[in-house]
Amino acid sequence: MVQVILSGAPSYLYTGIQCDISVPYGLTIDTWTLLADTGAQYSIGLWKDSYANYPPTSADGMSAGGTGPYLSGTSKNTGTTSGWTGAACAYGDIIRVNVNTSDTWAKRMTLALGYHKT
Repeated sequence: MVQVILSGAPSYLYTGIQCDISVPYGLTIDTWTLLADTGAQYSIGLWKDSYANYPPTSADGMSAGGTGPYLSGTSKNTGTTSGWTGAACAYGDIIRVNVNTSDTWAKRMTLALGYHKT
């Protein structure tokens, strides 16, 4: 499992690019879990591209055809990558984590991505 902390502390977590993850080996993302410090409304975009094409953009969205990580007035949610067209990752790919939307403010969230090696 890969986990990243998204933090706006001491302020609130706003929309925009949060971090990049370098993929250490071939893998396929199977699940996601999003945890927040308070009940909130957030939508997270995961964008993936090769190292050669860095940086990933919104056109490189991984969850096309499926539902990406989100919170809907709660402090936790989990889901699968069923329907995602970009769940498979190659060694060296870069995954960019972007907060797409936010309606209720959290100061910190943890995004966990479950995967299996390919």
